[in-house]
Amino acid sequence: MAIPDLLAWVSDHWILSLILGFFLIGLFGSIAQSLGILSGYVLVLLLAGAVAWAMQSPTLYLAAFLLGTLTAFTEIVSKFRDEPLKSFRTVEALFYHAFNGAISMFALYVLTLYWTVPQEPLEKMKAVMVAGLGSMLIMRSRLFNIRLEKGKEDISFGPEQFVKVFLRFMEQAIDRVRAQERIDFVKRVMDDIDASKVEEYSLTMLDASQVLEEKKKTQLKSEIPTICGGSGDKQLKSYRLGFLLLDEMGEDFVERLFTDPKPEWLFRARVPREAEGLRAIVGLGQQREQLVSYFAYGRSMSTSQMLRRLNWSADEALKAWEKDPPRRAKLNDSRITFGRLAARPDLDEVLATIVPSPKSTVEGVLYSLPPTALSFLLKPHQPGRIQSKTTVLVDKGGEEYKDPKEVVTFIGEVIEVPPPQEYVSTMIAGATQHGLSSEYVHTLQQTLQTLKTVPAPELAAHSAH
Repeated sequence: MAIPDLLAWVSDHWILSLILGFFLIGLFGSIAQSLGILSGYVLVLLLAGAVAWAMQSPTLYLAAFLLGTLTAFTEIVSKFRDEPLKSFRTVEALFYHAFNGAISMFALYVLTLYWTVPQEPLEKMKAVMVAGLGSMLIMRSRLFNIRLEKGKEDISFGPEQFVKVFLRFMEQAIDRVRAQERIDFVKRVMDDIDASKVEEYSLTMLDASQVLEEKKKTQLKSEIPTICGGSGDKQLKSYRLGFLLLDEMGEDFVERLFTDPKPEWLFRARVPREAEGLRAIVGLGQQREQLVSYFAYGRSMSTSQMLRRLNWSADEALKAWEKDPPRRAKLNDSRITFGRLAARPDLDEVLATIVPSPKSTVEGVLYSLPPTALSFLLKPHQPGRIQSKTTVLVDKGGEEYKDPKEVVTFIGEVIEVPPPQEYVSTMIAGATQHGLSSEYVHTLQQTLQTLKTVPAPELAAHSAH
């Protein structure tokens, strides 16, 4: 069937044509999603080539189609500034390009109805330019406007109304998809970051850009302190900072800035995440990021104390430890001692630490934590307190303390002083909660009783363990 015959049939059966058109659009969208958006663009190009081949001048029609899609390309780039190339990876953007290209081909067809098909190279170029660029100007024209009420938007009559509604719908559809992707990105990168602690860092990193307009850079440098220094929820402030930087600098810039944040930038330890990227693709699927076993022997034996240190909710902890809950463990040939850090004797803070002691045993609780959480727990204001690897025996239920496991714990060189009563009471609560041996709990109780009968120096009850 020739193109004129097809148009005549569509004109005679326009209701059926609309139904078939919507069906074909839905079918094409499903095919594009199943094959991939890139395959969808190739399919659109092949379809346009097939239509052009049926016309009198295939090369001209294909050139007009490509020029029309270029118009769509520039419009998307101008409206989705942060990551325009990712906006093209949506079915809506595919239809947006196809629609613009189809209008250009239709405009060229209309031109050939009124004028002969151009033969000279210059005439061909003029026809393609008029069809590819002028078509959108004509299709977006209006015959007249009606204003129903003062202050309300005008209602236009003409081709512009149809095209405006359709293109606005497609732009909003693309925006909704991109908005979801932007939310996921900002939440992944900016989760748990304290905006007030990265203000100077963010301002400094803006100077990395060489093409950012000075006016825009000045505007950003005024908006960043407003966001970071304002009141409100810490997490929401960091999200706002993420969106602000994302709009002007793009995903790669924001990810480079905050993917591996310093522990002091966080207002809480990060909860274990599911596997992403290549690990998820190749079948390691829903596995979490690699966790580290942390041996707690002080106040953090109490789960509530550990959650306060991590700043996790009970639900987050339940999810994080669903597959590997806290377990009892013991470290042989060691004992606990208390005191101030030797590197900071001026601090009133009391720490528990472990020192070698043959035939002695330290019991504690084993937590599975991401490495970033361990860095968060190791406070930067406590010099001399370090991570140390050791081997403990883990209780697996049926075979008590027969499973050796390499773990990480925190130790420090201290000047021995008696601990506060509240500190030891929390240790006893944690030991009882996790079912440590009655002998070990009794030893802690004796320590507490000694503190009650022999007054200790007045020390802060705040501890890192």
